[in-house]
Amino acid sequence: MTSSSNTAPTPALYDAALAALRPGGRLIIMSSRGEPDGAHVVTLEGHGFTRILVETGAECPLPVGVLMRGERPHETDDTLTRVQIGAGSDIDGQSLPDYKGRFVHLLIRQTPDKPAWKLRADEPITWEAVTLDGALLAFSSLPKAVAFMQPVVLTGAILGMSKVAKFSKQTAQVWPLPVLLNPTPEMLDTGTLGVAPIDPDSAETPDE
Repeated sequence: MTSSSNTAPTPALYDAALAALRPGGRLIIMSSRGEPDGAHVVTLEGHGFTRILVETGAECPLPVGVLMRGERPHETDDTLTRVQIGAGSDIDGQSLPDYKGRFVHLLIRQTPDKPAWKLRADEPITWEAVTLDGALLAFSSLPKAVAFMQPVVLTGAILGMSKVAKFSKQTAQVWPLPVLLNPTPEMLDTGTLGVAPIDPDSAETPDE
């Protein structure tokens, strides 16, 4: 969740943001006024945020404004449980036209199957996305995609998927294949899995 303002954030804003965010979700506030100081950290902590960062908003060329970031705490230290909790915030079986989010995620098989730091600058890569009965399996969030992958990878239903890539909703709306948003693992029992080519250049830049 991102907010930009010329006025100081209010306590009501902090409280509403914390309530709206999923566990691990991040609030980012950019204000053109003020400057970074410890009071911002104390304020974010006081409203329940963790993993706080407060720094200069921009250099243009002189320092101006303040950038504040904080996360809603996770409810458990177990990573798998965190993923399931985060995924629970998303609705199964949504329609893409009715989906209000900005991004969707696809399960990707990359060739060659190398991490980015091992790829040569001139090395071509190809992406294939998982399909079910000719529809692209898409997810409204990274936790939702990972929560889906956990059981299906363990059972061997889907093999060779090495990435979860993020795409804008606008990009998804012009894909030639239909989109099945937030499928459940049970759907694999009666459907036929396949793959379809996806342009890597159409994906969003990875998050930090």
